[in-house]
Amino acid sequence: MKNRIKRFEPYCFWILFSCAALLGCTKNKDKVKVESLIGEWNWSYTRGNEKGDAYDVNPNTLNMSVAYIFNKDSVRILVNGAENESFPFHFSGDTLNYGEEKVFFRVSDTKDSLIFRNALCCEDIFEKAFIRK
Repeated sequence: MKNRIKRFEPYCFWILFSCAALLGCTKNKDKVKVESLIGEWNWSYTRGNEKGDAYDVNPNTLNMSVAYIFNKDSVRILVNGAENESFPFHFSGDTLNYGEEKVFFRVSDTKDSLIFRNALCCEDIFEKAFIRK
């Protein structure tokens, strides 16, 4: 029995080390995602297709302003300067989840624009763009 354990000891170390590294990397990636989102983002446009009807709207066409303000664990949504909604958020892989929304997101390399695309496969497809304030 002792010989079997001795044979597997080197492998146990590498298995534990690999698991710890993977868990640590996931947490670090989420931290980077959060840090890239923190701040105020002003809505620029929404484009999409809802049940076959295409739309392309922006603050001018709707005569309204929308801002998303992210902190480390929640997002506040302001419409025309007044808080409309507030949600905790979390990540699931490449998906940002807040309220009932599940979106893929991408912050530009210059960190000044943000794109949301719906993460659920369905007839309704949208893209929302934001500019960092």
